[in-house]
Amino acid sequence: MEKSTDKITVEKLKITENDGFGARHSLSAATFNGKTVLFGGQDVIQGKVLNELFAYDHTKNEIEKQEFLKDGMVIPKPRNSHSFVQNGGKAIIYGGANEEGPLNDAFELDLEKLEFKNVKLENAPFFEMHTSHIYKEN
Repeated sequence: MEKSTDKITVEKLKITENDGFGARHSLSAATFNGKTVLFGGQDVIQGKVLNELFAYDHTKNEIEKQEFLKDGMVIPKPRNSHSFVQNGGKAIIYGGANEEGPLNDAFELDLEKLEFKNVKLENAPFFEMHTSHIYKEN
């Protein structure tokens, strides 16, 4: 029997700046152009559902909170356990849950500009703790 030479490298990140990013679970992440974008989740210490958007810069080893909560901007409700599917420089966020219960809304996140757009859905089911996939026909 051949011995496997595949290796998994585990490295603890020594982030030099975290800009308020703390312990959380059920968030989403996508990597694009040297940054990993993190959205939502639940603060495990405070038990609070979040709609914060952070970008981890791989080169600088820093996490920066993105200030998208401005007038005129599309602002998704806080959520955890949502699906987050990346397609190139865009990601689709669907469903999840917060203190109000399961959600059935969707958003497109531009991973370059870090701006959200509403995605119109008709009769969408309420989902949390699910997966989503992008299907492209040829």
